[in-house]
Amino acid sequence: MKAIFLVSIIWGNILFFPGSKKLDLSDMKHSGSVREKIVVLNFEKKCDSQSNFLQEFSLKCQQWNLTSNVIREIISERKKISKFDFSYLYEVLPCSYTGQVLINEKKFGFEINAGAYLILNQGRNYFYYDCSGKRAKKYFIVLPATPDTLEENKE
Repeated sequence: MKAIFLVSIIWGNILFFPGSKKLDLSDMKHSGSVREKIVVLNFEKKCDSQSNFLQEFSLKCQQWNLTSNVIREIISERKKISKFDFSYLYEVLPCSYTGQVLINEKKFGFEINAGAYLILNQGRNYFYYDCSGKRAKKYFIVLPATPDTLEENKE
């Protein structure tokens, strides 16, 4: 049990379960220099009607629309983040897109939230990514906090 906890601490954003199939992590080490083959298999827009933020973001969520090409662009620009960063820097908005994608011939489930983050999953393994890169940030309603914005909020 200690070994599993230690691995969770070291890799932070990858969940391991005893007896789960080993996942080749080299597939998920994304760097902008490697061209990946990304195929969006299906997707749908979802709105969390139970969200405390629905009223605040209702109109923006209705107007937030992504296409298959935009989803592919967002996934191609992803940057890995830790669970700590995800928990403290990203807003979970009530609108997102979910679906399935092939990345280099491997199938993943995905969720792209209007708060500029992406979750890829394969079985019980979840990978968290930032989506606020230069080209992709224009597609989101809210961008993650940065050290500058955190300092501004202190004052």
